[in-house]
Amino acid sequence: MLTINVSLLSGRTVPVPAAPDALVGDLRKAIQSQLALGPLALLSGSGARLLASQTLKEAQLKSGDAVTAVAVANLRLFAHRLGRAFAALKPNGQVVSWGDPECGGESSRVQKRLSHVKHICGSGGAFAAIRADGSVVTWGHPGDGGVVNFRVSDVKRLCATCSAFAALHKDGKVSTWGAPNYGETTAPLRGVVDLCASSAAFAARKKDGNVIAWGSSSDGGDSSQVSSQLMDVTQLAASNSAFAALRKDGKVICWGDQRCGGDVSQVEQQLRRVQAIFASGSAFAALRADYSVVVWGATLPPTNPLPGVRHVCGSGGAMAALRIDGTVVTWGCAQEGGDSSAVQAQLRDVKEVASTDAAFAAVKADGSVVTWGKASFGGDSSKVQQELQNVESVLGSWSAFAALRKDGLVVTWGDRFNGGDSSAVQDDLMI
Repeated sequence: MLTINVSLLSGRTVPVPAAPDALVGDLRKAIQSQLALGPLALLSGSGARLLASQTLKEAQLKSGDAVTAVAVANLRLFAHRLGRAFAALKPNGQVVSWGDPECGGESSRVQKRLSHVKHICGSGGAFAAIRADGSVVTWGHPGDGGVVNFRVSDVKRLCATCSAFAALHKDGKVSTWGAPNYGETTAPLRGVVDLCASSAAFAARKKDGNVIAWGSSSDGGDSSQVSSQLMDVTQLAASNSAFAALRKDGKVICWGDQRCGGDVSQVEQQLRRVQAIFASGSAFAALRADYSVVVWGATLPPTNPLPGVRHVCGSGGAMAALRIDGTVVTWGCAQEGGDSSAVQAQLRDVKEVASTDAAFAAVKADGSVVTWGKASFGGDSSKVQQELQNVESVLGSWSAFAALRKDGLVVTWGDRFNGGDSSAVQDDLMI
């Protein structure tokens, strides 16, 4: 057994035991566990960063040697709500992906270009990454935007439907690529400040507060019937097939598939002093200034009044409201997470709720995670429950979850083919 002396920036030095054949990544985990630290980089005596995949011998570390532990930023995880894969952005600007290899889970084709990445966006079957110079790298299924046939530059934001991407450029223009019937357009768009996407249409909020929509008309791509009302818009939200726009005066304007929230007429009188809008795959929820919620669309509203809400999360056919007191209330399709009665006693001190298309995951203040809904969509986390500790955040794809722990480790569960199994890339995910 070796003893490595770990120096902290505080000036403190702590001896940490390590096996001679251990990896630098194993040593880092031991340091994090022993000292209760977050993500770390280990530096040699000369100041060179030690690679997690190196053995201690390869790193030329001997018993009694010293390394310096430096706190680093954590990973950032990305996935489309109907996507089949995950992508992780490392602090050094490199990217790791896993899940369905044809839908963005395999990025080896472009790995050499995936450097200095600042942000990632996923469609249903592909990913696009913005690099520091504003250029874009894509991978995944060509029919879902995995291939772009023109140079994309000066991009500051990306947005995606199931099968197309829209890039917002620094000059306010928008360019698109992917499936034409899922939101690709050749029409010039200028003065745009924000983008939002349903499953097959886009909506762009312009600098003057007006909104333009395009894509599949049945999924919200045609806003002509409400265009005169789309002024002074401050927020856009989308279900799978409809859009909701929140105006500066607190009024909400909707369009698209009426079954998915495109018709707000039944609750229009209740939509006053709205502060934010949230969406499931088939409905919307408006959070009012008094922290009450108004729901419309295919997801049936809660049977009792719902006061004290601060956030709403949606699966395909259900919703979960996180209340100010840390409790959670659910409604909608029971099979898609609308029934949380089996875990209701555990839903206390919750700080965040995430969803797949048919399940929910709640992150509690103590770093533990509670799940419910369809088991194959991540509603059953029993196989990884021991690993779900000190969790910082959780993200859902279509049918799998990925939890990011405070120590930088990623825990996945749900459909193993759609991102629920990250075992093949765990070494690559080491910071």
